Amino acid sequence: MKKFIIKIFFFITSFAAFLLVPDFIITKGLQKAKSQDYKEWNEIYSGNIDANIVINGSSRAWVHVSPYILDSILITNSYNLGIDGYNFHMQYCKYREYMQFNTGPELVIQTLDITTLQKRTDLYNLNQFLPYIYKSRIREFTRQYKGFSFFDYYIPFYRYHNLSEIINTGFKEFFGNTGLDNGKFKGYLGMNSEWNGTFDEYKKANLNGVKIDLHSESIELMDTFLSECKKESINVILVYPPEFIENQYLTKNRTEIINLYSKFAEKYKLVFLDYSNNDLSYKKELFYNSQHLNKKGAELFTKILADDIKLRNINYHSKR
Repeated sequence: MKKFIIKIFFFITSFAAFLLVPDFIITKGLQKAKSQDYKEWNEIYSGNIDANIVINGSSRAWVHVSPYILDSILITNSYNLGIDGYNFHMQYCKYREYMQFNTGPELVIQTLDITTLQKRTDLYNLNQFLPYIYKSRIREFTRQYKGFSFFDYYIPFYRYHNLSEIINTGFKEFFGNTGLDNGKFKGYLGMNSEWNGTFDEYKKANLNGVKIDLHSESIELMDTFLSECKKESINVILVYPPEFIENQYLTKNRTEIINLYSKFAEKYKLVFLDYSNNDLSYKKELFYNSQHLNKKGAELFTKILADDIKLRNINYHSKR
């Protein structure tokens, strides 16, 4: 029995060692990639961003706020950390990873929406976390969603199985350069899209409106985030970008949500810029769905936002 156990042990350790080689190659390759969402994560971990202004939030950050326009108007260096499909919980994770590897900003623009303080249950677009799964904070936060298994966390290479495109990208990047780029500039990508009709179907399915369930831990985490920024002498402005006006009418507890953001602003003496009733919110042609402006709308909005920051003399310092 003892010999059998020893054989099993050596088999398992040999197999694990065998898997470490492709795991290392693919992981290191993806950590060089500029395709998909790897580009922004890799820029964060490079430690070279050094932005005066950081834009934090969901897709309503990365498709709405152009660092190019902010930089041009405010004469600064900004970067967009927006993470697609996630509420504040994962936004906070990405922000803290940025803070660990980069010089802290002078100003954080925290974008908001009706679902910021919800918390989804699934690990959306989990492939973006594959090369960073051994980083403690990534591991801590991804474990709070349904997505990765025990084997993904503890068996080398297992998380890449059946992902032939990602494996191929990792190998190619490790040994050279695929030349692929996700097209984002400092985390931003304007969407050249027209109204897609998804809201019309959503409206039909919710004629009596929708109540947004708030997540108590996310509310506490937002408070923690704002408290940390205050202690670290980082200015924060809360920004609610334009939202198509008809969608606003459908949210039953919208006033409660906006009031909650106002209370955060009051508690921490922050500027809260709410563009819900801005003219842009009434112009369907500037949106591609109810929550997201298209490129034309986003760039008009970013100019308005930059001018408002300038007008209010919000401290962000000039370009480093």
